[in-house]
Amino acid sequence: MAQMATPETTTSPSAQRKALDAADEVVLEYVAFRGFNEVFRALNAARADDATRRGAYDATFATDALLKPIQTLDHAALLDAWDFLSSRFFRRLDAEMTAHAQALERGVYRAYCVAAVKRGERQKATQLLTELARRDAADATSKPPSAPKQDAEVVWALYDDDDRPTKPPPVDARNGARWREWFAMPHVPRPDRDPLFAPYFKREWHDALVLSLRNFLATVFASAPPPKLLLLQTWHSSQAQQKLREELQSARSEREALVEDLVRTRATRDTLAGTVRDLLVAHHHGHRASPAKPRGGLFD
Repeated sequence: MAQMATPETTTSPSAQRKALDAADEVVLEYVAFRGFNEVFRALNAARADDATRRGAYDATFATDALLKPIQTLDHAALLDAWDFLSSRFFRRLDAEMTAHAQALERGVYRAYCVAAVKRGERQKATQLLTELARRDAADATSKPPSAPKQDAEVVWALYDDDDRPTKPPPVDARNGARWREWFAMPHVPRPDRDPLFAPYFKREWHDALVLSLRNFLATVFASAPPPKLLLLQTWHSSQAQQKLREELQSARSEREALVEDLVRTRATRDTLAGTVRDLLVAHHHGHRASPAKPRGGLFD
């Protein structure tokens, strides 16, 4: 996996809790400023229930965030959840881990389609597939298609041993291993009996997907940097930042002292200039008022 920079800190549990509380307060202040009342109440309620003050990314929590939209057949929430993980955590992965992420993404979407068919709401699967097709069309106009080398092998691992085909499924350049056929899946009368789709209707495949997803997220989260807001709070309360604040305060005090000295110096200068001016004026007037000396010398 690509190396991601993580701050080296020796933060104690109490210091970490303080940093978490400070970050929470900043978020609450912001949502109150924006008028997000429901978010404000929900965050306060969540903080009250968070007795452990969890301070790390939780792979189980993230996995549940992906599984819940599958259970409720909310394709928009599913796409939003994956998009967040992709933009926040998957962008800096190396080629091998990126291939794993893409394979798991297709697995999650397939699990959604299977859940929709099982519940008799095939239109839900069609909605997801239509949105994926729209995204693929938009991506195709902005960048050339690419296929990770490890793609087929990763998807191949999600098959159950008993149902594994004799060779890995062919890789489509844009949508991955045998993905195009899934656009027809909502229209197949009994996809659970179709040789292509049947493996995905088995509990074993779903359990393997969930386990793979949780393990993958745990691996990614282990090297992910903390949230930027928490980093900002930690930096703000760090000894280095405290030293910078002290140096800044010292510089401000020194500047104020220099300004006061400059004011006093200017006042002294103005006083001296006035005194000199008065002396010159007095001397000038005195010279004009003195009587002229009598003349009569040799050269007069």
